[in-house]
Amino acid sequence: MAHFSLHTNEDKVDILFIQEPYCYNGDPCYIPSAYLAFYVASSTHPRASLLSKRQIAHNFMLLHNFSNPDIVIVVTSTPPPPFSIHIASSDLTPYDTFEQDHNP
Repeated sequence: MAHFSLHTNEDKVDILFIQEPYCYNGDPCYIPSAYLAFYVASSTHPRASLLSKRQIAHNFMLLHNFSNPDIVIVVTSTPPPPFSIHIASSDLTPYDTFEQDHNP
C-alpha cells in the first residue's frame, strides 16, 4: 500500500480497492491522508479494504451485515432515490473453495 500511494495521483483517483493492506494492531496503516478507509476490523487483520477520497466519503456507508474482513461492501447515499450503487472490494484466497468464500 505505501508503495502504491507513492505512484497514485490523488487528484484523479476517487476510489481505491486494496487487498491485503499493511496493518498494525488489526487496522490498515499508511493510508494517504486524502482518503478514508472502509474495512472490517479483525483480530488478525482485514484482507480487503476500500479507500474513498475524503471529499466524497460522506456519500458512502459501510454495510456491516454484508461485510467481513475478506469482503467490504459500501452503498452510496446520493440521490436520486431509490437508486443506489453498491461497491465491493474482496480478497479471495487461492486455497479456499467457492463455498468457503461465499458462506460466512
